[in-house]
Amino acid sequence: MKTLALLFLIITSFRSIQGQEYFPFDTYGAFWTIGQFHVFEGYSSWDENYEEYDTIQINGLRYQQLGDFSYLGAYREDSSKKVYFYPYNEYAGGAHFPEANMEYLLYDFSKDEIGDTVFYPHCSYIVTMIDSILIYNSCRPIFFYELLDKSNGNVMVEFWAIEGIGGRAGLLTPYRDEFEWAYWLESYEDYTDGYYNYDGETVYDQLCSNTNVDDNDWIDAIQVYPNPCGNYLNIDASKLLGKCTIKLVDSYGKMMDQHDSVTGIISIDVSQFASGVYSLEIISVKGKQQRIWIKS
Repeated sequence: MKTLALLFLIITSFRSIQGQEYFPFDTYGAFWTIGQFHVFEGYSSWDENYEEYDTIQINGLRYQQLGDFSYLGAYREDSSKKVYFYPYNEYAGGAHFPEANMEYLLYDFSKDEIGDTVFYPHCSYIVTMIDSILIYNSCRPIFFYELLDKSNGNVMVEFWAIEGIGGRAGLLTPYRDEFEWAYWLESYEDYTDGYYNYDGETVYDQLCSNTNVDDNDWIDAIQVYPNPCGNYLNIDASKLLGKCTIKLVDSYGKMMDQHDSVTGIISIDVSQFASGVYSLEIISVKGKQQRIWIKS
C-alpha cells in the first residue's frame, strides 16, 4: 500500500465551490483509523478496513459491495455528488441505521453553499463553512455542518466531511451514535493518492483560512493547556491580533460555557464538567477553529 505524506492545509475560504473538481470515494483497500473515548473506559482506537467486493444490483441500481471482516452492505455514488449506503443490518460498521436493507444518504456534496441543508432520516444538517484541504497533491473540499436545536438555536451536533474520504468518525459518520462515546478520524489511507493524518489531534488544529502567513499564524496563536486537564483549562490568546469568542461544547453538541471578547490568557474552571471529550470553539475575525480537549 502506498503511504503518502500529508500536506494538510486550508487553501482558501469561500462560500461556494461550484465548478471545482469533485473527488469520488475510492474504497478499494481503503481504511480509516478511528479514535474513541469513553467517559469510563478512556481512549482506544481501531481500524475500519473496507474492501470492495463485486458490484450488485439492488432495485435496478448498481452498488459496490463493502466489507471488513464480513459483509457490511453496499454503497453507490451518483452523478449529482450524492453517496448512499445500503446496510446489511441496522448496526453495520458500528453505525446505527433505522432499518436494514434500505438505502440511506451518507453525504450530499452537491450542497455546496453556506446555508444549504442536508436532510437525513433522523435529522437535518446545515452547511456552515466550506474550505479546501490539501491532501498530498490534490486540493479537496471540506464541509462543516451543524445541527441546531430548533427551540433555542444552540448547536446540538456538528461534524465535517471531506470529499472522497468521509466524515470525522469514518465513512459512516452521519449514522454513528455518540452518547457515552466520542469518535474522531485519526487517519485515512488508500491505494491511490491519499494519506490523511493529523497525529491524533483534531482536524481544526490544522485549518487556516488561506495560505498567507498571517492566517497561518492565527492557528498557532491559540494555545490550549493542559490537555487532558483537571479542574482548569488554560487558553492563551495573547499572540492573537484582536479579540475572540471561546465556546466549550460537550460531545452532544451542547454549549457548556462561553467567553466573549477574550484577549491574553484566561483560565476556565471546568471542575464541574463530567469526564470526557469536549470541543473548544475559537471564533475571531480570522475565522473559526476548533480543538478537542479531554476532561480527566
